[in-house]
Amino acid sequence: MPDFLNNVQNFPAPVLVVEDSATQAEVLRRTLVEKGYSVVVAKDGAVGLAMAKEFKPKLIISDIVMPEMNGFELCRRIKTDKEIKDIPVILLTQLSDPANVISGLECGADSFITKPYGAKHLMLKIKEVFSNHALQKDTESDRDIEIFFADNVYRITAKRRQILNLLLSIYESAAKKNDDLIATQKKLVSANEQLEASTELFTNIIERTVVGIVIVSNEGLVRYCNRSATVLLNRTEGKLLHAPFGFPAVPDLSTEVEITHEGEKNRVVEIRVEKTEWENKSARLVMIRDVTERRRAEEVAQHAWENAERIELLEKELRSLADLASGPQTGVTARMYGVVSLQEGFPDTFSKLTDSYGELMDLALEQQVYKVKHDISGRLVSMAETLGFYKAGPRDVVDIHTTTLKAKTRKTATVGKKKAYTGEGWIMVLELMGHLASFYRNRAQGTSAPTDQKHAETNRIEK
Repeated sequence: MPDFLNNVQNFPAPVLVVEDSATQAEVLRRTLVEKGYSVVVAKDGAVGLAMAKEFKPKLIISDIVMPEMNGFELCRRIKTDKEIKDIPVILLTQLSDPANVISGLECGADSFITKPYGAKHLMLKIKEVFSNHALQKDTESDRDIEIFFADNVYRITAKRRQILNLLLSIYESAAKKNDDLIATQKKLVSANEQLEASTELFTNIIERTVVGIVIVSNEGLVRYCNRSATVLLNRTEGKLLHAPFGFPAVPDLSTEVEITHEGEKNRVVEIRVEKTEWENKSARLVMIRDVTERRRAEEVAQHAWENAERIELLEKELRSLADLASGPQTGVTARMYGVVSLQEGFPDTFSKLTDSYGELMDLALEQQVYKVKHDISGRLVSMAETLGFYKAGPRDVVDIHTTTLKAKTRKTATVGKKKAYTGEGWIMVLELMGHLASFYRNRAQGTSAPTDQKHAETNRIEK
């Protein structure tokens, strides 16, 4: 074996790269330089032929498709030139046309490298070309062969060993492409499996989410709905699919709709709409959320706000009552003006008032829980007039409240109900004090309620 085969990279003459694409030429040049080769580059076949004659490189690597002179013509010119015909030529090709193989044999190319290629494959192919070139002896027939292919006659000038090397190179490239194809197919199968798994996971998430999802076409027909949508809209899947949606489905619009549920409390749902695509067509993505609890919380907050305003008003009334009750009193008028408490001076009346106050507490809780309406304020007005008749003061109101609250909470087992009694009782005691303050103010100003109304609650209590 020739000595240069022991280290094929360390030869003095350069490798000639013929490539019209500056980018691809630079990539190939860097790959060869990194492996220890010296490289010169020609931008087309005509320039490449001139440089081959000038530098007489040890190897020529040429693209096929180039302006001025393509790779086949360049190879033919090299192989017919006595000075440079022994230089091995590797052609870079896509191998997309069988005519390329015939043209490669016809021009006398030594090997093919298919695009795209890796650095490892390129180095292996160069080593094979040098090895085969060293072994090649000019002992074969020099007779040309003419063949007919694709309506053309080709004259094959390559020798038998050269043809065999070229065909093996083509087979190797085809086998490599097939291996690459199989690897790509495996990756594609794996990617499809992952996609199917992701799709299944996504579908499960969509089906299990508490948010209703509906796809509505631009014509207003339902194309898809998840399980939550059927529950929130109180419709079966069969009645939803392919039927008109029946609710506002305007993009970027949010609306609240009350849905009737037979045998249950109605639900309030929020409907939000966004633009989307479904089966490669524009559509609308409708998201449905149950906002019933939020609506109830808003109502409770509003009720609390109204109560806060009412408490503020009652506190003003209490301050007025305190002003009226702040004057000095004598021992003779002590019972008349409340120095002696109602509980001490009129225990029977006090007991009846606590019973009536406890009844109002129960009605207040019932009103809060069941959303029914009781005239609690009206009865508190009547109770305030009764208290005014007995010359009661704020201390008496507090005594009635605390006595009743203690009795109620003592009989109540749950902490929640105790808190409810405390909360409603706080509002009631303030309101009762406010009504009592109004009673005394009206009396001080010389006005009073009709006699029948004033004594109605008193008569009821006395009985």
